[in-house]
Amino acid sequence: MNDTELNQIIADVLDGNTEQFEKIMEIYQKPIFLYCYHMLGNYAEAEENA
Repeated sequence: MNDTELNQIIADVLDGNTEQFEKIMEIYQKPIFLYCYHMLGNYAEAEENA
């Protein structure tokens, strides 16, 4: 997904189309979890914070 597509999805979410938020979650959920796991060193805590 490029920046233009992401910006459009964000604009749609801000306009009330909350179903589009799922697309953002699909993109960023795993990287955020991996970052939390790296920083916390604990799988369960990373799940809670991601």
